[in-house]
Formats: sequence, C-alpha cells, structure tokens
Amino acid sequence: MKGLNNEEYLTIFGGKARLRWLAANALRITLAPPGRAPFPSDRPWMEDIFLPIPATPHEEAQLRINVLDDRLRAVNQEGEPFFEQVLPACLGLSRRKPYFSLDIPKTEVSFGVRRVEQGVRLKLAISADEAFYGWGEWFNAFRRRSGRLNLRIRDAISLLQGQHTYSAIPMFLSNRGYAFLLLNSHASRWKIDPEMGELCIEADGPGADYILIYGPSFKRILETYTALTGRPALLPRWAFGLWVTSYPQGPQAGVLDHVDEHRRREIPLDADILDYHWEQGFHNFRWRETLFPDPDGLIGGLKTRGVRLGLIVTPFVNLRNRPMQKFLLNLLAHNIPPGLERDDERALPEYEMAKEKGYLAHQDSKWWFGSGGMVDFANPEAVFWWNGLMRPLYEQGVAFKNDDGEYLPEDAHSAVGMDGREYHNLYGFYYGRALYEGMAALDGEDPAKSRRPLIYARSVWAGSQRVRRARPHQTSN
Repeated sequence: MKGLNNEEYLTIFGGKARLRWLAANALRITLAPPGRAPFPSDRPWMEDIFLPIPATPHEEAQLRINVLDDRLRAVNQEGEPFFEQVLPACLGLSRRKPYFSLDIPKTEVSFGVRRVEQGVRLKLAISADEAFYGWGEWFNAFRRRSGRLNLRIRDAISLLQGQHTYSAIPMFLSNRGYAFLLLNSHASRWKIDPEMGELCIEADGPGADYILIYGPSFKRILETYTALTGRPALLPRWAFGLWVTSYPQGPQAGVLDHVDEHRRREIPLDADILDYHWEQGFHNFRWRETLFPDPDGLIGGLKTRGVRLGLIVTPFVNLRNRPMQKFLLNLLAHNIPPGLERDDERALPEYEMAKEKGYLAHQDSKWWFGSGGMVDFANPEAVFWWNGLMRPLYEQGVAFKNDDGEYLPEDAHSAVGMDGREYHNLYGFYYGRALYEGMAALDGEDPAKSRRPLIYARSVWAGSQRVRRARPHQTSN
C-alpha cells in the first residue's frame, strides 16, 4: 500500500513515527524502533488487500497528530482530541508463549510452548464511557465496553463461540467517531479495560502499523474504509431471498422433494445449498454419482421451481481418509449421509499434481473428513489451476460457499513470502478471491450471460467484501 508523496515524521522516545495521509480523513501511522533502524517494509499482502490510493493534498487533511504528555494524539479540524496512543510502543517482542487447543473438527488436542518473534504491543488510551464495535464476526457481543478478544480464526462450532470466531479482523469503530485498523494479520489479543482507561493490543508478529479513520459519523468512516479496501458488487436478486441447507446431504430426489415441500407449505425459498458430500471426493471437483446421477437435471429442476443451487466447497485436496475420525464425528454430529460412511474421499491425482507444482500452502492439514493439502490461494498459478478444475461447475451456474478456511497450520507458507502464522487469518480472503475471480473471468468471456458471481464466505478478512479486483490470469505448464 503506497502512501502519498507528502509524509510527516515524528521522533518519539528515540524511535520514529511515519504519517501518511490516505484520504482527507484517513491517516496511516507506522512506527519504527529506536536507533537507526529503518521503517519496516510493507507486508506482502497489503497490495492485495488495499486498492490504489489517489493523491490527497496534505493541506486537505482533516485530522492532525501531535505528541503531548507521553501520548501520540489525533485531533480533528477543531483541535478536539479523539484518539490517543500511549507511548512508547513495544516493538520486536520475543517470548515463549504456552498454548492449549481442543479442536473437535480435527479430533485433536494440542498443547505446548510456541516462540513469538518480532511481536508488537500497543496501548491506546480510552475514555470511561467509550464503546467499541467490530473485530470481525462475533457471537458473544455487539457493543463492547470491556473484555478480551483473541483474534485468531478457527472453526468456531457452537461450543466455542463465546471465545472464538470464524472471521477475525483487527479493526474497531469507537463511539468517539473514529476507526482503528491494525495492519497486522498475526494472531493478536485485545483487552478493553475502562477502569485503567486502556485498550491493550499484543500481536504475535510485525508490525506496529495502523490506520486511523475519522468520521465522526460511522457512515463516513465506512465510506472511507470501503474506498481503501473495496466495495461489494451488486448482489444477484435471488440472493436477497431465503436460503436453506440440509445436513447431512441427501440425494437428488430428496433435494427436489424438500423444495416442493416448501412450495406446498407456502414457505418462500430462493436458494438451496448442498453440503460437502455433493462431491465425489475432497477435492476432485466431480459430482458424487451415488447421490446426484443427473446434476444438470437437478439444476434445471430447481430452476423451474424458482430456486438457485449453491455448493459448499473446501480448500483441501485429500491425501488420507482418517476413518476413525470420520466414525467418531459421525457418531457425534451425524454429518455423513447414510451409506457413505466407508466411501474413499481422497483425491490422489489432484493432490499429486498440486504437490508437484508447488500449489499447496501445506501438504498435510487435518479437517472434518480427512487430511491433505491446503491450496495456496496467494499463488496466482495455483489459483489458475484451481479455477480450471472448477470451471465445469462455474459453467453450470451454481453459487458457492467457501467453507473450512480456518485450518491453515503455523508451519504453512505462501508464494508471496508469508509463513503460516501471518497467512492464517488472511487465508479466507485469498480463498474467496480465487473463487470470485474464477466466476468473474467466465462471465467476462460473455458479458451478456453475466450472473453476478456470489461467494457465501465463512472466513474473511479486511477487503473480503470486495473480492472482485481482477488480476492477469497466469498460465502453468
């Protein structure tokens, strides 16, 4: 993300702060450690998340920064303070951190001590009556005055939804009329403590870099935020209706009967989403013939009933089945259609090709229905390969839910230089963008047949509302 030509620099307790105006009411603040250390380079994902930023004359800036009483303070045009960072920040934090995780979808318990390198700690001053909104999708609160949040996405089944989430975005809006977006995708912990007058942030990797957006109205804040990260495309008309998903997945005749029952009972229905087992294997991109012997007939039958079809997909290319795990989870959640308990759901040819070509971010990640490779959607060639295999499904005109984007291990890697710790929370953004671009490219070949591609996303990050920024398509040998 490039800043403007006109920048300001501040010296703070021997360290440095760089100020870049991204819009008249948006300012990026980047901190560097004491001494002669240079400002950190932009993280490799920033050019993907943020749109090109038009120049804003410095004199049009509607917020200013000053340092007073050991605080970095933002003031509006009237000179009224609305944000304060307590100084100094802690940069290059290195420590050992114990962890414990119970993961039911993976049927595993993990614990130990992990090493945090180059972490950061920031402390913001807050007022006693300040309220906050944001941090992604949460099930335990909307308006927050106090408490803790752990921003590391995971498969947040109902048992875990008080502490975890599918979509963790390091951004909040304050009723004091500003928004704060931390430019750090590593796992982070946020503590709101009104008694101490502090909001403390600790992230497990670099950098100490954030964006302030001043409103003071939330509408203006969101206008600026979406100008920086993109605005959603217009949804297709049917998407505003009622949807249904059956679990576990029933056979083709049962899907049509289910829709017909809605019609008989005069219950509106506009979309039917098929769960995992519509597919023969995970992930070989082919219909499971024992359940769906005539996919085109199914799609046509739904269309005559005024219902759109959606498919749930995953980012895995299975190497192993893990039959004991399947048995235990089916016993607990009844998540396998009767008669399919022993089916081989590997996709070995696809796995071997993805591994050979270097298209996998991780080669052996566990999930609900086995283990295998997770596709590196930050790799344009991997995206091109994936969309080539998905194309027959795109041509059938179905919509998609991109499920299970929460499993990327810490020892994963990406083509753009991120390790798994930095890539983990971002994975859903790249995953959704890959699907959207595949459908949009197909529509672009014949604009008259445009279907307004739709992604029903479970895991997202900043910028996921857009997922429509086209890139040149890469070819692979």
